[in-house]
Amino acid sequence: MISVAFHLLACIAMVAASIYWMIQAPEGHSMYRHMLPFVACAGVLGIFVVYGYVIEIFVASYSGAIYDVQGLTTAQIVWISFSVLLMLLPLAGLIPQIGKRGVALIVIGFLAAIPSIVHLVTPSISNQQQAEQGGDGDAEEAV
Repeated sequence: MISVAFHLLACIAMVAASIYWMIQAPEGHSMYRHMLPFVACAGVLGIFVVYGYVIEIFVASYSGAIYDVQGLTTAQIVWISFSVLLMLLPLAGLIPQIGKRGVALIVIGFLAAIPSIVHLVTPSISNQQQAEQGGDGDAEEAV
């Protein structure tokens, strides 16, 4: 959860730095050199987040446990997988032809931030299952 928040902050910083350097150096000569740390930071944090999801799926598949995603169709699961891969999109800014264009980095930053925002705003499936099963008992004490 904290790595997702850091990824969101890195994407916001990348967008803000892109806007700043578009104003300071509109011809793009030095933009790639100055944007490289922001792009690399957002890309590395995206790798950390995707690594967490991959490890979770690996452990679930090799443990023999039933990995049940209730209420989701196969198409929704595929779109969730694609949205997680959007977190790796800032790595495209390491290519000099893309990294020196401010508008491209702004679009990449916003697209990469969408899955982070969705992950932070929506509750996880395990939290929903705990709420349906009665949670930890705090709700019963309040009644």
